[in-house]
Amino acid sequence: MNDEQYFYNTYKEAAFEVVEEVKKFQDNFASTFPLDDPLRRETVRFIVNGGKRFRPTLSYIVSRFYGHTELFPHIALETFHKYLLTHDDVIDRDRIRYFAPTVHSKLEELVADKNLSDVQKVHFGNSLGIIAGDLMEASTYKIIFSSNLEPETKIRLGELVVRAVEEVVWGWYDQFLMDYLALNSKELSYERIEKSIIWVTGKYTMSFPLRYAFAISGDAMPDGMEHLADDLGILFQTGDDLIGLFGDPETTGKSNYGDIIQGKKTIPMWLTYTQANEFDKQRLEQIVGKRDLTFEEVEEVREIVRNSGGLERTKSLMREYRDACLGQIDQMEMPSDMARFLRGFAIYLEKREF
Repeated sequence: MNDEQYFYNTYKEAAFEVVEEVKKFQDNFASTFPLDDPLRRETVRFIVNGGKRFRPTLSYIVSRFYGHTELFPHIALETFHKYLLTHDDVIDRDRIRYFAPTVHSKLEELVADKNLSDVQKVHFGNSLGIIAGDLMEASTYKIIFSSNLEPETKIRLGELVVRAVEEVVWGWYDQFLMDYLALNSKELSYERIEKSIIWVTGKYTMSFPLRYAFAISGDAMPDGMEHLADDLGILFQTGDDLIGLFGDPETTGKSNYGDIIQGKKTIPMWLTYTQANEFDKQRLEQIVGKRDLTFEEVEEVREIVRNSGGLERTKSLMREYRDACLGQIDQMEMPSDMARFLRGFAIYLEKREF
């Protein structure tokens, strides 16, 4: 079995365990709400259904490499992630996630038969979506505090959650500011986009679960692990951004043109723009961030990404990050199975299909 297959098999088995553990927790979710309350019901549905369960699964797997096998504390990372996603969907005005309506758009249905304007209905759904996210955040701490861990460990995990919020919000904030910049803005650069990815994906998606796992196991994080997490984060997010441009919604469960509408400044888009000819640059400036996009305009952007060399340059950059990650893993001291898992993970991220 090669490293990539080892990663996949290990991840798949652990993710299944996480899903089953999350299902068990739903009966204890938001005890102040009646079980049949529509807000509670929709929030539980979103937590339980859909997603890669990546953060709790990564944390759980790493802690097992160091001898800690209790799963329950790790599912706090799933409720925390779903809390951020719920708020993110409101901000991005997304209507679909995991092949189903987003929380806020689903909750709009509660006033579908009311004599309200469309603006009022949207505001209603957005408001309840934010509240639902707040409930998920509370559940994160509830899981930590009700676990069987030592009090000192619970405090440490709570501190890590706070740190994760501060890090992801900083990167999220900068990304949001960049969404409203023109592609030709002097305030944009590859370095700024890369740093925002590190704050959001490197720190939150990679470092946070790793820190969480080591806090639970009581072991010290290997030297160089934070830097590896940053590079894995860039590799992870760049692949996701390609999926956001070219992925099949029936496979990914979300739109493949939302990033274009929102004007997101991703690595693939930046590499495309900087390598495009003058005509294509002007077209990207006109289309990216336009709210009333046509199907033809979306396809035009995709063709520019392909024809400008932006797609190939992005894939080449991903290979460079993969190789950098593999080199770092080989230099670190860690259990051999963990090194094998991380090597397979880096290889998998670079090869993901979109």
